[in-house]
Formats: sequence, C-alpha cells, structure tokens
Amino acid sequence: MKYKHVHRQILAILETNGLSWAETSIGELHLRFSSVAITIQLVDWGAQTLIHISSHVLTGVTAGTKRILIELNDLNARSHFGRWVYYKDSRAIAIEYDLLGDHLQENELMTALAAVARLADYHDDALQQEFGGARAFEG
Repeated sequence: MKYKHVHRQILAILETNGLSWAETSIGELHLRFSSVAITIQLVDWGAQTLIHISSHVLTGVTAGTKRILIELNDLNARSHFGRWVYYKDSRAIAIEYDLLGDHLQENELMTALAAVARLADYHDDALQQEFGGARAFEG
C-alpha cells in the first residue's frame, strides 16, 4: 500500500511542478532535462519505500576503469548531493540519489531531481571528452 501511495504522491508533485514524464509498465518514471535522462524507481526497503533517482550520464565509455574511478571519487568528494558510480559491465557512468518515500515532501523530491539533473548536465560534456561514450540523447 505504501508503494502505491508514494507513487501517486510523486506523480502529483511532478504534475504540480509542470514536469513531463513517461511511465513504463513496471512503474518507472523517465524525465528529460536538457541532454540528461532521469529515472525514478521505487524500491521496497524493509518496511519502507525507497525512491531511487538516477541518471546514466554516459554509456559505452571507452576509458580504463582506474581513470574513471579516480575522477568519480573526486566528483563524490566535491558533491554535496548524490553519488557518482561506474557500472563496469555496462560501461556506464551514473549519478544517483536516494530518498525515503514514506514521508516524502515536495521540496525533497524537487531538490533531489534538480541536484541530479544539474550535476549530470554540468559534468556530461567534460566526462564525455575524457572518457568517451554517449549522453542519453545522442545516437
């Protein structure tokens, strides 16, 4: 029941703030901000619902893992919100942000979305130049 409540609450917040989204058959929400794609997923986390917000900033990166991890560690050290991750199997660099959803407030969700979108959009060009790969809305 909490999952459905949190899902409805997120939709209402997005609607109130004039944001457009697409929803998959499994309930994932996809939004676009400039060259950035953001996904919102709900996950059961014990007795609570976790809101997982993510953006695959680059996919198909071509640089070596060590160089990527050094750069992402530096970005994590400088970032107040979100975490930078590298998925070696899919060769993807992402930024992620998690929130507890059961007592979600509008400003929490909008701050999280803005943080992920801004960080991804601000860093995608430099990361692409250094590591290769494609942004969400390329090719």
